[in-house]
Amino acid sequence: MDYRYDVFISYRRDPFAEEWVHDTFKQLFRTHLREAVGGRPVEIFIDREGIAEGDAWPERLKNALAYSRCMVSILMPSYFHSEWCVREFAVMEHRSRQHGMWTNEEPGGLIVPICISDGQFFPETAKNINWLPCHDYFRVGEGFRNLGPFQDFQNDLVAWVGKVARAIDRAPNWDSEWLTEEWLGNIPMEHLLLSKSQIPQSKL
Repeated sequence: MDYRYDVFISYRRDPFAEEWVHDTFKQLFRTHLREAVGGRPVEIFIDREGIAEGDAWPERLKNALAYSRCMVSILMPSYFHSEWCVREFAVMEHRSRQHGMWTNEEPGGLIVPICISDGQFFPETAKNINWLPCHDYFRVGEGFRNLGPFQDFQNDLVAWVGKVARAIDRAPNWDSEWLTEEWLGNIPMEHLLLSKSQIPQSKL
């Protein structure tokens, strides 16, 4: 067996975020990533397209994560209140560390994030990973495409997809162990889940 997907896109199913991911980000990302990997087709898993009618969606998500080379996480504070998002992040974080990544010798990893907030309330693990700041581009609707920031977004995306291409190349050999419950269900993730006690009371 081998990988099926180059990239797993992980995001919180908030209606506004979902619209931005599918209508603003996804196609631009696919087009520019294809060029960054030499023009070959790229296989991207995203839940709306990758889960068919009749699939058991938790198992389908776990399966797709196990078969993905790397992950693009769309980070916002509520991402770290979602057990599913945090589980996805934790699995790929664990895989990175188990294969000697995020170290002085290999500072890169298998998670290449985009941030659509200021990152103030993120857990320390996420704060320590370099992300593409997209707070100013977190807009939906046709009107945004006619504004200057949309061009800035495309320029930033073109420069950033090279990092995703390098994460794809960095992926270790595929391992069937990643399909087991030990990897998909029991990876520690408490350090990533946020609680209300971690947010200043004045901000609640």
